[in-house]
Amino acid sequence: MVRDEEIASIIFAEDGSPGAARAAHVLRTWPVFRGLPVDVVSVAETAVPWNAGMAAGLYDEVMVSYSHDVEAARETTRLLARRSSDELRAAGLDAVPHALEGDPAHEIVEF
Repeated sequence: MVRDEEIASIIFAEDGSPGAARAAHVLRTWPVFRGLPVDVVSVAETAVPWNAGMAAGLYDEVMVSYSHDVEAARETTRLLARRSSDELRAAGLDAVPHALEGDPAHEIVEF
């Protein structure tokens, strides 16, 4: 059976998109979701860039830039999950933020 007779918990994928904002609005405003546990999942994409024959110095620069971008993605992911969880808790849901890394589709399904 794919669905039980009642909802026991919710996984909400937050990516900062308009679609996620609409889904969050539904969670906050529909009474059927009140009091349910919600896992807010946000995923930072952190794939390592390939070294496709780049000169050593150039690849080093790419890696420095990559490291900075990964840290920024991680921080954005943490903030998105935390902000969304706070908003859902304010609306009466039991929300917990989760900041993950990797391919978003894979990580969300795996969660």
